[in-house]
Parts: sequence; structure tokens; C-alpha cells
Amino acid sequence: MYRDRRKNHRCDGGTAVAESKGFAIQRIPGATQSVHLPSASAAADVVEGLVESSQHSPFGMVYFPELSRSLRLIDLEDASARRASFLRAQDLPPGEVVGVLASHRPEFLVDLFGVLRAGCAALILPFTPGAQHYQAGLRAIVDALDTAGAKTVVTDKGLAGVGERLAELCPTIRLVGPGRTAEREPLPQVFHTQPALVYFPPGAVEGRAGIALTHGQVVAGIRAVRWSAGIGLEDVLVQWLPLHDPLGLFGLLSQVFVGGRVHVFPPRACGAAAEGVLRYVGESRATVTLGRAAGYARLREAAEAGATGRLDLARWRVALVGGGLTPPELTRFCAAFASYGVRAATATPLYHVAEAAFAVTCKQPDTDPTVAAVDETALRERGKVRHVHEEKGEGTARILSSGHPVVGMRVRTVGPDGAPAPAHVVGDIEISGGAVMSGYHRDLRSTLRSVRNGWFRTGDRGFLWNGELFVTEPAERVVGEQRG
Repeated sequence: MYRDRRKNHRCDGGTAVAESKGFAIQRIPGATQSVHLPSASAAADVVEGLVESSQHSPFGMVYFPELSRSLRLIDLEDASARRASFLRAQDLPPGEVVGVLASHRPEFLVDLFGVLRAGCAALILPFTPGAQHYQAGLRAIVDALDTAGAKTVVTDKGLAGVGERLAELCPTIRLVGPGRTAEREPLPQVFHTQPALVYFPPGAVEGRAGIALTHGQVVAGIRAVRWSAGIGLEDVLVQWLPLHDPLGLFGLLSQVFVGGRVHVFPPRACGAAAEGVLRYVGESRATVTLGRAAGYARLREAAEAGATGRLDLARWRVALVGGGLTPPELTRFCAAFASYGVRAATATPLYHVAEAAFAVTCKQPDTDPTVAAVDETALRERGKVRHVHEEKGEGTARILSSGHPVVGMRVRTVGPDGAPAPAHVVGDIEISGGAVMSGYHRDLRSTLRSVRNGWFRTGDRGFLWNGELFVTEPAERVVGEQRG
């Protein structure tokens, strides 16, 4: 048995299990810059996190650049409290699942926290501007409501038209429109064990189980990724993901939870206007970004084309990449941004599944991403991991690491019989930890099929090497290129 210097990587009897323990170092030997660790928060639930952050960091801010609008956290705290009082006056029973349209607007956050502070769970509804004018877009929302058993949807003034079309399609839906009480009123206590969020993985809702997370699981996921990626209170985040996408939602909540600053772009911004987003990253002095590989590829293309002119991106130190990054694209990313002052260590691959809050693994701060060179034939035909020199060239498969498990997360690979897979053999990836869902919402059968002895079966396949996870066969998940 041996242990990695920073993570626990146990090799017992030829099997591998990787897990993370909390660490609080200020500098990594050989690193070029200090690791920024977040200030500890005692908040046990999402609501308490907002209240604390608004008090300790009143000028924390959420920006919506495309709308030229922003929302201070101190204002969000007050508005959501009065919104919650209004919702309670509409006879919403505590514990009810209430639909919230995930729009890239300040009102989304007010409605989301209003629902949570009223003691309800928020069902995150897929919202894409323009799509709701068509039957298919409306049907996706109705399917989500039906599958989750939600009968109420909150809407604001700007989304009144969407609400009316939903009511026409499904007359049983109850709409609660805009409104806040003039004064703050007593609100129910929120506990870390009660449900906070219900959502669906990106893609079609019909026939899929909803994912339910408690307040405690959401908080555990946020803390774990921030600590493991070295993201601190002073960091500025720019992201361009849909807010009904769990990755985009948790990225936003992670900054709200600690009182940080976050700039939220819709996914289309990294399409036609990628150079504008890249310029914004520099001008806003962003230090952290969040997106998927497709979005980063568009930023890289804008950098290669010189579309942004002279731009200093030296402050950009963490680029969280939610899947899809390949070794060739990593090489292109590093080459394109080197002249802008961006280091190779900035690229931070994540492994995430919708059933866990935020992420399962991520690259350690101030370290270059790891690429494993293995024998392609042995990997493809026998599922064996045989490391070779990269210089070998032909017959070599290069696989990018997804990093180490985040704090509090355990990852293992197992064989067809459910027993831990031998070292250097590809197996099914299973995860366990405080940020992993307890089960699917209203779907015991799917829960029993996916959770075994406390381990969630992700459906992905891969191997562990030196405590790092390498995904070789991702399960089919509908995350389109347009999602950033």
C-alpha cells in the first residue's frame, strides 16, 4: 500500500481507489504562483450561505453582461427574503417542489432563493430564449414539471408571456407571478437535510429521472471544488453555460455562496461573439472561467485569429473545463494563449456527472494537466492500461487526466461483478461522497439500479493512475456543442 503526497491513492491487493482529503497549503513546491484558498464558511445550507455572504461581502456581485445589468448580493438577500414572504402568502406548503425558469436574468436568482427561503425545493426548468415560442420548447418544460410532480411555477414580469403559454398547454399548472412584500417577514428555518434542487441533465427530459440534491449536498459540492481548484474569495469568475445545466448552475451558486463576483454569459455568447467574451475576460480582470471544451475552442480560435488585439490575460489562472477536452485541443489551447500571458497550468479539466453537485474530480492548482500515453491495442482490445513512451508514436493512445477527486469525494473503478477492478485495468467508474445525490427524485427503481452499497454507478469507464482519473469511455450524455 502506498499514498500519494497530496491525495490518498490506495493500492490494496492490486486494486485502486482514489479519494481526497482536505488540504490547506499556501504554496505548492515548484509552483509559479500562490494557491488562493477560499475563506471558510460555517453555512450549512444554501440560504445561510447567501445571508452570510451578503453580510461579510456586501459588494459581491452577479453581472449579466449581455443585458448590462447586475445584482449586488446584499440586494439579492433582501429581495429574495421579501419574495419568499410573498410566495408563502400564496399558500405554498414547505417542502413543495416549485418550478423556476432558469433565465440569464437577475430575476432568476431572486425567484430561486425566494423559493428556497420559503422552505420549498426549486425545480430548475430548461429555459432557452426563443424556444418557448414553439411547442417543443414548452413541452420540455411541461415534461419536467410532470416528471417531478411539480404543480406550481413562479414567473416574473419579464416571463409573463412564457407563463401564459405554459398555462394554455397545461391548464393544471399554477402560476405565481411577480410580487414581493413591502416588509420582511419571519421565514421558516432551512435545514441541510431538506431538498434544495431538482433538475434534469441537459437534453431531453422525457423518460429520464430527475436528480434531487439536499442543501447539504449542494454546499458540500461547492466547497469541495473551490478548495480543490484553489478558488478564493478574491477570484472573479466568467462563465458561459446554460443555468439549467448543473455545471452552470453550480458555478454561479459557488460565487454567490462565498460572496464573490461572477459574470454570467448565455451559451450563445461563445458562438458568434467569442472574441467579445475573450475580450471581456481580460477587461473584467477575470481569474477563473467555466465552460465546456467547445466553448474554449471558440475562444482559442478567436485568440489565434488575433480578433481581440492586444489583451493581457495574465490574471487568468484557472480555466475549468467541464468535459470534452482532448490532448490535441489542450496543446492548441496552451499555444494560442501563451502570448497573452496564460500559463499551461491554467487549463483545469473536470470530471462531473449530473448526480453530484458541481464536480467529482479536478486538476490540482498550479500543476500542468497530466496526459497518459498507453498502448492503444491493449487498451482497445483487452481493456489493459500499459504505459508507453510518447515518442513511440504509432499505436499510442494519449488520454487526458480529469484530475484528482475533489475534497470529500471517493472514486473507484469496478469490474462486471462489482468488485474493484485490478490496477492497470479499465473498469466502470463509481463515486461516493457528501456531494453525491441520495437518489433520483420520485424514481426508486432508477435509484436502486444506479446506487450500489453507497456507490453511484456513473456509466462511464476509465482507470486510475497515481490518484488521477482517466476517462476512456464516457457514457452517452446529451450535451450539445451549443452548450459551451
